[in-house]
Amino acid sequence: MLHNTDGVYYHIFSQKTGYRPNDDFLYTATNLSGSWSAHTTISPSGTNTWNSQNTFELKIPGTSTTTFIYMGDRWDGNALGDSRYVWLPIVFGPNRSIQLQWHDVWTIDVNTGEYQWIIYIKQNRTVG
Repeated sequence: MLHNTDGVYYHIFSQKTGYRPNDDFLYTATNLSGSWSAHTTISPSGTNTWNSQNTFELKIPGTSTTTFIYMGDRWDGNALGDSRYVWLPIVFGPNRSIQLQWHDVWTIDVNTGEYQWIIYIKQNRTVG
C-alpha cells in the first residue's frame, strides 16, 4: 500500500507469498519518482508481520492527531472462510521509520484520532 504523510510517501508491501505470512517491507521517498530508501521491516524480523500480510492502511483523521491503522490478512490456507485480520496502529518513528507493536487489545477514539494500549493485569487469587 502507498500513502503520503507530511510530504513523505510510505510504501508498505508484503512479499506476496500466497496465503503464507511474511515480513512486510517499507520503502520511503519524498517524490514518487524517487529516490526510494532501502527496505526495512515494519515489525520485528521473523514475526512475519505478526503472522499477516498487509492489505490496507486505514487513515483516521481526528481533531488531535491522525492515526493510520495497519490492516493485515491472516489467511488460514486450510480453512479460508476462517481467515482473520490483524489491525494495529502504525507508530511513526524517526528517520521515516514505522513500527507495528503487538498488543492483544487497543482502542481508538475516532473523534480525536488518539489510540491507547489496553493492559490487563492478571490477579492471583486464592479461593478457599
